[in-house]
Amino acid sequence: MNSTPNSEADLKVAEAVATLREIHTAFSRTPKQDMPMATAISHVPVYAEDENRLVDYGSKVINNRCFQFILLSGIKAYWNIQMYLDGVSAGNPLALPAAARAQIELFALVWHVREIVDANAGLNRPDLAKRMLAVDEALITAIHGTRSDIITDMYAQGGLSKLRPANQRDMEVFKAKNILTRIEKSEKGSAYKTCSADYDRLSDLLHPNSSQNLIFMTPRADAQNGFTLELRNPRHVSRAQKQSVHAMLNASGQILELTSNFPNPFVD
Repeated sequence: MNSTPNSEADLKVAEAVATLREIHTAFSRTPKQDMPMATAISHVPVYAEDENRLVDYGSKVINNRCFQFILLSGIKAYWNIQMYLDGVSAGNPLALPAAARAQIELFALVWHVREIVDANAGLNRPDLAKRMLAVDEALITAIHGTRSDIITDMYAQGGLSKLRPANQRDMEVFKAKNILTRIEKSEKGSAYKTCSADYDRLSDLLHPNSSQNLIFMTPRADAQNGFTLELRNPRHVSRAQKQSVHAMLNASGQILELTSNFPNPFVD
């Protein structure tokens, strides 16, 4: 519960926040874009035996999905950072780990999709239909995936495509994947090597337990034994920042890097 100011730590926090604001500005340039409503299930199986139509599908539908995913990721990254900065301004320490943890989850998803796109991109390689399907399904999960049985049932009952009926594989594609597994994989494959530890620490700060309680326990002003509990104190935010800002910065920077040079996987 030691609250003695640490000038080096405070300086590092200030530098991280300044860089985070620069990334926030970069995401603020995410363009407004009208998007076509693509089918929520893949048509790669429909065109698998017709290379010309398959290539046309890849260059239009799959690349549009890529663009939609990039825009959605940029929009969400922007607002996660905004939530973080608003928490600092409002003196709300709990907003900081919440925003940083959400950004880590977004980073893990972006990294996962980018890994699949990079591994399967290209028209002039064997197994084009198989590779296209892998990319298409990864994007469909990222855009339409859900843990809600209600939404999944709606997908199963609705007419998702005019070219083919939905099947059990499609229902599996709609199921959101375990975020912890994605975080572990993204940590191993990316430059963000403290991703899992950061996520665990931030999650602990968001649970009503000791780590969260310590944010709000400050030394008494009369120097007596014990502590002070109060609604607002700048030390609350300072403590939350030191626990979260570097995670927020790392996740945000990685998302910006991954989305800034996102490939068009099936365009010559």
